[in-house]
Amino acid sequence: MNRLEYFNLQLSGFRSFLIRGAIRIWRLRFQSLAILIGAIFNFYVLGVLLGNSIPTVVPYARQVIPGLLMHIMLLTGLQDPCWNLFIQRFNKELMAAVSSPVHTYTILLSFVAVTLFRAVISFMIYYGAISFMADATILQPLPFFMLLGNTVVFFSLVGLRSGLMARDFADAGALENTLINIGISLSGSIYSLDMISNPFVKNVVKFNPVYYLTSSLKHYFWGCTNFVPPMGTNLVFFGVNILAFLYLARLFDNSPNIRS
Repeated sequence: MNRLEYFNLQLSGFRSFLIRGAIRIWRLRFQSLAILIGAIFNFYVLGVLLGNSIPTVVPYARQVIPGLLMHIMLLTGLQDPCWNLFIQRFNKELMAAVSSPVHTYTILLSFVAVTLFRAVISFMIYYGAISFMADATILQPLPFFMLLGNTVVFFSLVGLRSGLMARDFADAGALENTLINIGISLSGSIYSLDMISNPFVKNVVKFNPVYYLTSSLKHYFWGCTNFVPPMGTNLVFFGVNILAFLYLARLFDNSPNIRS
């Protein structure tokens, strides 16, 4: 097999996984739409109705948009690849792909690409809806979207690892639920760190990586100065994603859950 044939084989495998992922997204369209409607309703109640009674320099509704967007991206990044990989393990579809000449990188890239595709759809629906309720102008669009993309990719790799190592359905959901509940609650997504009077809780929040992701997103969105991301943040994040991808590929190749 020459290089061109090998490349066409990998491209065919990648396309096959993408189509399979798109079909799964379509089958779960009502579930995904219900989650987005709930998120939009939460924004209307929290940001618009209650936000009008909170006196701030920057409108409160505008302040909470980045945090709620981060919440949706975390949900998409963790849940979709985790359950997608685990279900394909469960019904033996993944075993057929592993036994084929399709490279591990191609398989994992297809999972990440499907997650990014779903994240883009979710963002367009959510952002389009909240634009009618509040000022959703993005102050720095390029770093804003780069950070969102890097976040989805990183947490999709975390979700893939969770789906790879899970032993049953309950195990598959344990990590993502813990990360989402703790990470979002202590990230300052819908509140400012200055509003916390307890110094211990404030220090706990500062140890939460999601806090810095959310604060960076706020900075790119409306100029929040609680945490100003240093130059090159997205490039460093991209490098971390590459290292995480290579680690996951090695784990994938050596996992007894795949090779058994």
